[in-house]
Amino acid sequence: MGIEERAEAALSAMARLDSDLHFVAEPWPDRARMLARAIAAQPAAERGPLAGVPFMIKDGTGPETPIVQRLIAAGAVPIGTTTRPDPRVDSQTWGWNGHDHTRNPWSLDRSSGGSSAGSAVAVAAGVVPFATGGDSAGSLRIPAAFCGVVGFKPTVGRIPRTGGRSLAQLTCAGVIGATVDDVATAVQVASGSHPLDPTALPAWRPAVPPAPAAQPTPIPEPVEGHGPSYPGPPVGAARVAQSSAGRGAEGVPPTGRPLRVAYSAALGFAATDPALAAMVRSRVQTPVDRGELDLVDRPVRLTDPKDAWHTLYALDRGDEVDHGDLRSALAYRKGLERTLSDLFAGVDALITPTTPQTAFPYRDYRDHVACDLCWAFNVSGHPAISVPVGLLDGLPVGAQVIAAPHRDDLAIRVARLIAVTLPAPPVS
Repeated sequence: MGIEERAEAALSAMARLDSDLHFVAEPWPDRARMLARAIAAQPAAERGPLAGVPFMIKDGTGPETPIVQRLIAAGAVPIGTTTRPDPRVDSQTWGWNGHDHTRNPWSLDRSSGGSSAGSAVAVAAGVVPFATGGDSAGSLRIPAAFCGVVGFKPTVGRIPRTGGRSLAQLTCAGVIGATVDDVATAVQVASGSHPLDPTALPAWRPAVPPAPAAQPTPIPEPVEGHGPSYPGPPVGAARVAQSSAGRGAEGVPPTGRPLRVAYSAALGFAATDPALAAMVRSRVQTPVDRGELDLVDRPVRLTDPKDAWHTLYALDRGDEVDHGDLRSALAYRKGLERTLSDLFAGVDALITPTTPQTAFPYRDYRDHVACDLCWAFNVSGHPAISVPVGLLDGLPVGAQVIAAPHRDDLAIRVARLIAVTLPAPPVS
């Protein structure tokens, strides 16, 4: 498919699916066609590494932001902006297009998660292979888990931000994609210092081994007692035809010793659905049995970051913050960093469920936060990636991989080993 044809296909899918899924904030058909035409006219040798790949941008992320500038400079074609929740509402695990809730393509009565709601839906429905987003408390990882795709929050500072470093440094720019390779490629392109954020980390060029070709295995029969619930097949080629990475399958055996991982279903405080936790744990066992991962018995007991997170978030918003609360939040952060430093001295990665439950009914967003297993790693700044590992009662289940600061490459390697390819959702 040519560059202009690829843009037309994405625009057509966006228009066709938005009436059911409500994931588009603003379509950019004229801008997309003009840019695709310009890229197609370039000599092949002068095109960027993402030449002609359509993508979408989270609403509120302006065209001047470093991540958008760099993706376009690499040849990617933005076709529009995606929905997010009303930023004035406390709960952000939903999306809104000004008229209706963003829906989950796996079940139209379920939430898409948030706040990068429309970005996850656009990828899950097969409109684009990746879309931009931000993550302050799981806003990339939660919608990725709910919609059965990949959400990558890199180490804080990996992708430069328009305003530079915030006081609390909770928020990271990142990417939601169809595959691990898609998000890794987009983050590499977007990384590095920028005039708007000169203190951002240097350009990220991870030495991640290439993924070997593999064939997905047949999907097992549904688990009795849980409806259509099953771990998906090992990841093969990306389901989205216009995958930006183009490097084949994603399971990649590490060189040398197996990577050491710890597993925690609840981090010591979350009320995780036992069936969901069991599915994630079962999926981790597969690469362990193949000798690709070494599961280390390391209990992980954190304390709930809720109070510290809210204080730090208020600081970032410029709200008045009680000095005692701020001292407590900073003390929590230091204690969390020490605990995680001790953990990562003995393991390469930590694996948890991404969310305590699968997608809840979309109208119940005020009653569900869903960030229990995510927001500690915004407070600490660690890289974290969510990948699909199966379906539970017909809804996607995500597993989260966390690595030490600046070891985003290890998170990517482990994520490749546990990710699965899900079938296309009912609305796609």
